[in-house]
Amino acid sequence: VRFLFAGRLLRDKGIEEFAAAAAIMKQKNANLEFQVLGFVDETNPNSISYRQIIEWQQKGYITYLGETTDVRPYLTNCSCLVFPSYYREGVSRILMEAASMETPIITADNVGCREVVDDGINGFICKPKNVDSLVKTMERYLKTDENDRIVMGKMGRKKMKREFDENRVFESYDRVLGAILNKDSAVTPMKKVVTKA
Repeated sequence: VRFLFAGRLLRDKGIEEFAAAAAIMKQKNANLEFQVLGFVDETNPNSISYRQIIEWQQKGYITYLGETTDVRPYLTNCSCLVFPSYYREGVSRILMEAASMETPIITADNVGCREVVDDGINGFICKPKNVDSLVKTMERYLKTDENDRIVMGKMGRKKMKREFDENRVFESYDRVLGAILNKDSAVTPMKKVVTKA
């Protein structure tokens, strides 16, 4: 089983809790893998230092994968994305990407994170800033039957298509703007204005 943390390596994204949980879990099962993917920005006072990442790696807690502009191969190769963020997220992009790619998720009960995960359906939710809760949630994932993990991934993709499809988002914006202006006809539908990158 390969757990992946992916995101900016900031303390309030939960990277320290991930590493601490990895240390505990590796003592129980040396065959588990804990990977970290993300950018180290040492100019940010909230960032983990590169030295700390290397120290965790030397101790055997994690494997640092560096940074990337394409997270898809890493999501394909992991068993579960772990993102225990207590940062004041919008809606976390990495969580949406993981769910879209049928990757089960473990995340914190935090704004911008819990909206993407239905606990026990497409992943699990742990308490924020709580290593013990994260460990228990990882153990809960490990106790989940392999076929059920596959179903979890598929349920995540269904949730993304049902709730986070960009056309639905644009329609929601159109309704809000229309209500604000009280002139629905004056609002140009966003789906016709916004172009895909």
